[in-house]
Amino acid sequence: MTTIIYTCITGNYDTLKDIKTNNRAICFTDIDLKSDTWQIIKIDFRPKIFRKIKICPHLFLPEHDRNVWIDGNLAIEDIDKLIESRSGFETLMHTKRYCIYQEAVRCIEIGKDKEETIMRQVNKYYNEGYPFSNGLIWSALLIRDNTEENRDFGNLWWNEVRRYSVRDQLSFNYVAWKTGLKYRTFYPGKGLTAVTHTNK
Repeated sequence: MTTIIYTCITGNYDTLKDIKTNNRAICFTDIDLKSDTWQIIKIDFRPKIFRKIKICPHLFLPEHDRNVWIDGNLAIEDIDKLIESRSGFETLMHTKRYCIYQEAVRCIEIGKDKEETIMRQVNKYYNEGYPFSNGLIWSALLIRDNTEENRDFGNLWWNEVRRYSVRDQLSFNYVAWKTGLKYRTFYPGKGLTAVTHTNK
């Protein structure tokens, strides 16, 4: 199985951390970076380009079987061991909230995006019947098989981020609910307990 680990750093928002892996590792960036462990690919900055690369790796990566996104602020000691037995679509479980409506309130409180943008987004979800307490991911780590289902999901997820808030955690669970995506979450700590979500 060909696995590509990738990240994106724009505008000096994060610092690139060295990675220990036997897989190919790619960093997309609009700034001058050097690394012994990451292949650096320069990009032109555009609004939300960071999120598009994160959410739609099939549009940017060469041919592969599985892709692994790592946020620039996330340090993982042994990424190969972490991902070796994971497949399908797996990501991290949020440790503080379990609802996108709670996340929306928090994002407004700390100024992560414009209040009117977030409220327009979650009001749409509420009017469509999206339930409360239906889960919340932490999207700092995304492990995905490069399947048609996952590519289609990424395109729909990106459409929500493009139209509404840049905070992609606000739209992931909604799109999973709409599409019936089956994915797994695991706790970002020792044991990495996994939970399967069917969204049926």
